[in-house]
Amino acid sequence: TIVSSNIHEMNNVFTSDNRGRLFFLMKHPTHNEVDRFLREFSTAMTVDQYIQSPYFVDNWMTRSLANKSSDQELTQEDLDFSMEVLSQKGFVGVFASMEEYIERLNLFFKWNLDDEQRGCCQFVSQQLYSTYMETPYPVEGSELWRKIVIKQKFDVQLFHFVESLFDDERQISLKSKD
Repeated sequence: TIVSSNIHEMNNVFTSDNRGRLFFLMKHPTHNEVDRFLREFSTAMTVDQYIQSPYFVDNWMTRSLANKSSDQELTQEDLDFSMEVLSQKGFVGVFASMEEYIERLNLFFKWNLDDEQRGCCQFVSQQLYSTYMETPYPVEGSELWRKIVIKQKFDVQLFHFVESLFDDERQISLKSKD
């Protein structure tokens, strides 16, 4: 297992003989930005100031997948490429459904977790989810929400694509249980 946010650097590690899979757990981009603001900038500026500041990086997920720096313009082709990478190489999840994602990982790796290990996974995911639910995210449709969504337009589309993939995988797993 290799953990890295530098996806393209890892590309050289994997070959057709030494295959890799991208595990991708995504939050809504508005939530990512509020989390980053609270972690790194909340004592120095307001969230509105942060959104307008040079510290704000638009469409970080799409940029990472398409290997585009923050000074390069993103295009629809970059988004399409990012979606293709996730659909072909990704094992995707949505943060709000983390327990289900962990269960899918369990099935994928054929882990035989005992009750204590399963309980530990549930505890960790519940703690993360609890923190997630307690964070003061902007209300969908609010002015702050719209400001972030406009700046994160590609990541928002990528997020909805990930939700769709996650749902598709859910339907496939439900059919295989029948």
